[in-house]
Amino acid sequence: MAENKNTQRKARRLVLNLDNEEVDRLSRYAIRGGLTVGTLLEDFAADLTGSAHSCGSDERDLAGKWYDRHGYEYEAGGFSQYLARYDAAEDFFRTLDSYDGLAWDLDHADEDDEEDYKEYLKSEIAATREDLESYLNDYLNDTNDGSGAEYTLEAIIADAKAHRKALTDPEREDLTEREPTEGAEASPEVVGKLEALENNVYREYKVNSKPAGRTWLYMALDLARKITEEPGLLEAITDADLDQLTEDNFHTARHAAEVARGLMKYTI
Repeated sequence: MAENKNTQRKARRLVLNLDNEEVDRLSRYAIRGGLTVGTLLEDFAADLTGSAHSCGSDERDLAGKWYDRHGYEYEAGGFSQYLARYDAAEDFFRTLDSYDGLAWDLDHADEDDEEDYKEYLKSEIAATREDLESYLNDYLNDTNDGSGAEYTLEAIIADAKAHRKALTDPEREDLTEREPTEGAEASPEVVGKLEALENNVYREYKVNSKPAGRTWLYMALDLARKITEEPGLLEAITDADLDQLTEDNFHTARHAAEVARGLMKYTI
């Protein structure tokens, strides 16, 4: 039976900050078990995450108790950690993208668009915002802080967006390293090309705003193909560029770029 892609192991480079004594003792533990230090840490990671490579139910239970006893989740109270704790990031960002897309459609509605269509967009925006606010309420309840003094919907959205890559990309292994890099800026050239490609696709499909259903899916996939065909563009895209696309309300370009980047992982 072929191994599920989620259970396949491959080499990954992680950087650990250890003092000499910790390295020495880790080596001794490894030698005692006839292991390498890498294998020892791999086995612990498997038990802690409960993966298919776990050493057993007792080991998983003890690793989980070690994690709970350490109290990490009490120290990390941010909204991003809340999404990670309850595996809610995918649903949250799906709702957020829908909210941003609807807002974009309303902002770019033509004067000759039917008023019923605009009212429909407004009602959908209001309903979607309520869905987003439910995340805020659940978060406040989870943190036992019902005052809401330090938390607004805009604040938790900003927190989530700052860590979006870490929350949604399994290749990124550590939330603590997802803070925006000091001085990191979007490339006007890259962002400009992506936005121009989106505009071209909208013209080709003869639409002025984001269409519903499969039409938008076809547009996004077509745009992803165009991005890969631009020499050097896909490799040049950074997280800062994607965030700038969101700020500029080019959501289709952002989705298409993320699809293209994701597919590149499986190319040979």
